[in-house]
Amino acid sequence: MKKVLTIFVLAIFLLCFTQNNDTELIKQFKEKFSKYENIKSIKATYKATFYNEEEQYPATVTIVSKGKKIKTEIIPDSAEFREVPQLDVTIINDGEDMYMINMVTGKVKINDSDKNYYYQDKGIKYWKVNFDDYVYEGNQKVNKIQTSVFSKQEDKNSKIFIDNKTLFLIQQQEILNNDILLLTYENYKKIQSDYYMPHKLILNMNGKKIMVMELQNIVLNPEIDDSEFEVEEDESMDLDEYFKNYDE
Repeated sequence: MKKVLTIFVLAIFLLCFTQNNDTELIKQFKEKFSKYENIKSIKATYKATFYNEEEQYPATVTIVSKGKKIKTEIIPDSAEFREVPQLDVTIINDGEDMYMINMVTGKVKINDSDKNYYYQDKGIKYWKVNFDDYVYEGNQKVNKIQTSVFSKQEDKNSKIFIDNKTLFLIQQQEILNNDILLLTYENYKKIQSDYYMPHKLILNMNGKKIMVMELQNIVLNPEIDDSEFEVEEDESMDLDEYFKNYDE
């Protein structure tokens, strides 16, 4: 069951972005998505399926984002899933610290050393690309789409793939703890005021599908109170301690 939970949480966290300086594609990308910086808050709901070998776990995922703060709530949809309360999870980044919360283990603080692995907003802020962190590698076809490939300067295994025609982010690759994670963005649709969002996210680990998320509803710039991101001031354990208690 620990493996199921690990995949589950990792999939949610892996639901940003990256890249160089002066290619024509980068200029076009920055021009196209400059207006997206007007998006200050987002609320989105997804229907998700998490995969573990032959098992499938359906859930509803709600993501609320305001500035640097973000909250993700995962609610099981099936009776079998609900019987495992550890998998009913809320993840909160209050702008400084990040916590995972559920009714069994309480509040679990994500260690600073692990924070870089937990990108909760990758699916809803795909345009947040810092090209200074990446270098251009060349062209490559991804699912029959011609893309430009950018690799991270500090880690050549971390890559993003951008559609040469639409400039949408098509795929992102990360290597975490020796696992190859590939997040695919599909079915971009206009949502409001000429803003586009991917309506399907697929996460594969080491060639196996572990998550599919389909966008059900999204609102840009909703009024969100900061209390959404408040975490109760009680004692918390770190992630290693959490998994130790979970095994017990």
